Amino acid sequence: MFSVCLKSFKQNITRRRKMNEEIKFKRGLGEGRWDRRLKQEMVRISKARTYEEAKHEWTATGEIWWDWNRDDTPSWVSESMNGRSKCLCGHKIVYHFEIYNEVTGFRECVGSDHINSYLILNEIKQRTGLTDEQITDAMIQEWIDVKIKSMKAEKWWEQFGEEFEQKFEAVREIDLRINVNEKGTYWDNTLSCYRPRTTIRKRASGGNMASIVWRWNHPDNRRNQQGVHGYPNKGLLNDLNEFYEMIEPLAKKMQDEDMAFKQRIILLNKQRGTLLRRGNTEIINDMLELYAIENFHEYSTGYTNDWETKFFNDIKVILSKENPLSPKQLETLQELLIPATEKQIQYLQALGFEGETNISKRQASNAINEIKQDGLNSHRT
Repeated sequence: MFSVCLKSFKQNITRRRKMNEEIKFKRGLGEGRWDRRLKQEMVRISKARTYEEAKHEWTATGEIWWDWNRDDTPSWVSESMNGRSKCLCGHKIVYHFEIYNEVTGFRECVGSDHINSYLILNEIKQRTGLTDEQITDAMIQEWIDVKIKSMKAEKWWEQFGEEFEQKFEAVREIDLRINVNEKGTYWDNTLSCYRPRTTIRKRASGGNMASIVWRWNHPDNRRNQQGVHGYPNKGLLNDLNEFYEMIEPLAKKMQDEDMAFKQRIILLNKQRGTLLRRGNTEIINDMLELYAIENFHEYSTGYTNDWETKFFNDIKVILSKENPLSPKQLETLQELLIPATEKQIQYLQALGFEGETNISKRQASNAINEIKQDGLNSHRT
C-alpha cells in the first residue's frame, strides 16, 4: 500500500515539474527515433505518401490537454491511436496537442516535443490569412505560450478555484489594512489625531508578507498574477493559507479598532457641541485639547517676533471658529512649541535672565538675542 502511495506521489511531483517546463517549438522533425516514428505515422494516415507532402495536410487545432486526471479526458485524446499519455509517435507525454488532417479527417494528438512549426504555422495561416513568410518564429512561440497559459489556468481553477476564491474574499479587506507599510504620520481631521501614513506592502520585508491583494489582482499592479499567469503561484498560495488561519484574531483587531474610532467620533461630536455654547477662550482651549497641543498660551506670549506673533494670533482665530488646522499649520506649531533646552536656560540665567523658564526653544533664542543686543539684564515676565 505504501509503495503505491509513494509511486502516486512521485507521479504527481513529476507532473507538476512538467507543468512548469518551458516549451519551445521545433523548426522541423529530425532523424531521431521518435521523430522518425512520428513521420511514419503521419504519412500512414495521410493521403500523401511522403512526409514532406503529408505535413502540409496537418494543422494544430489549438486544443491542448494536460494529463491531470482521468475524469476529463477529451475524446480526441482517449480515442487517439495510442490513447492517453502517449504521442502519435508512441512516446510518453504530459501535454497533449490536438492535430487535424484536413484531407483525411483524422484527429490525433502529439506531445510538446512534436508540436513543430509546420503544425502551428498552418493554424496561424488559416486564422489570420498570413503567408508562411509573414509568420515569424516569435508568433509561433507566442501561440504555444498563450495556449499553455490558458490550459494551465483552466486546469488549476478546475481543481482549486472554489477554495481559493472563498479564502481570498475572506481575507481581502483585512489584507489591505494589515499588510501595509507605515511611514510618517498625518493629521486625521475626522478623528482629530495623528495617524500612521500607510501604503500597501508590495514586497515582503522584516518577516512580514507582501499584500495578497497586490500580488493577485490589484489594478495598480501591472504584473499581478491574475493577469500574467491566470492562477496564483506557490508563494501566494502559501501566504494566503497562512493569513487565512489568522483571520479570526485579525478580524477582531479590526473590529475593535473600528469601534474605538466610532467612540472617538461620538466623543468629539459631543465636545464640539459643547464648544458652541462657550466663549472664544474656552473654545480655543478645548480645540487645543482636541489637537493635543500643550503649552500653547505659555509659548505664544512674550519673546516672539512679529511673524511668530501674527502666526499665533491667526491660529487663535482659526481655533475660535472651530475650523480645522492644516497639516502645514500643525507642523509649524510643533516647531514653535518645542521646549527650550537646558543649555539655553542656563545661558539665559548666566546673562541675568530672571523670568519664567517655561518657555519654548524659539522664545529662549529670541530672549538671548534681545538681551545680548540691548546689553540689558532686564527681562520680561
